[in-house]
Amino acid sequence: MFKLNIKKFTIGEFETNSYLLIREKKAILIDCPGMSEIINYCMNNSIKIEKIILTHSHYDHIYGLKKRGDIPFGCYKDEVEFLLNPYLNLSEYFGENISIKPDFIIDSDFEFCGKIIRVIHTPGHTKGSVSYLIDDKIFTGDTVFSNGIGRVDFPGGSIDEIKKSIKEKILTLPDKTEVFPGHGENTTIGEVRKWLMNLLNI
Repeated sequence: MFKLNIKKFTIGEFETNSYLLIREKKAILIDCPGMSEIINYCMNNSIKIEKIILTHSHYDHIYGLKKRGDIPFGCYKDEVEFLLNPYLNLSEYFGENISIKPDFIIDSDFEFCGKIIRVIHTPGHTKGSVSYLIDDKIFTGDTVFSNGIGRVDFPGGSIDEIKKSIKEKILTLPDKTEVFPGHGENTTIGEVRKWLMNLLNI
């Protein structure tokens, strides 16, 4: 069984992680905090980004979309209103006022170069937050990190929802599953489980 190559970029003042999933010079980009470094890498390695998929639409994960060129991008259906609203996507706090319509909606699993990418709705950080599961790797956005969980005090956030998402959709995965978060270092479900059970009282 072949594996996708994963290139991690940590970009901007918020140190947001973006992940390039690569197979045979084709790629999908998860989240878009910036494009310059990613485009340079792709040009130097003859890689074509076929599309951008978002875990959620907060400012620090979408800032680079304006420099994506003709690369289509998509988000979960419940996240569209956040993309269109500078208050909800937090861009107005930084004087950007980003309002952008996705090129496609992500509402089911999809295939990329022979791999099935599972789309797991994990609301709590935002209403339309999703995680992407590929084999034994999960890209969690800002739902769960190596040492904490996503903030729930932004518009659309909910502590009850994020606890439910983590308990029913994240911690049900095998311990060896690798976690690729929206900020910070990678970890595993097993490591997350050790501290998260007590923190969330679940």
